[in-house]
Amino acid sequence: METIVTRYQQDALVEEYIDGREVTVALLGNGELEVLPIVERDFGDRENRLCTSWEASAAPKNICPAQLDSSARVDIRIDRSGQPFVLEINANPGLGKSGHVFARSAR
Repeated sequence: METIVTRYQQDALVEEYIDGREVTVALLGNGELEVLPIVERDFGDRENRLCTSWEASAAPKNICPAQLDSSARVDIRIDRSGQPFVLEINANPGLGKSGHVFARSAR
């Protein structure tokens, strides 16, 4: 960390690594949210692979305090005991072919 702080002349953010599964939830809508099927990221031996694993049973309540502009992506890590941790809420997720999560969820 000292090398990063010295090289870039700014503070560094350090977060604890959470060992476990990583899932992404794609959200659509401004008022009542539509939750697309949850996508699990597989960081196995090959390049990043995605596989749809299950569908959400209900829209989450108050998942993001920010005002959504049509879509959002929530990245969650689930540790070995089943405890979920929100890693990121992205209010500007990619929707094109490179936005793998939305394309995979919409299938």
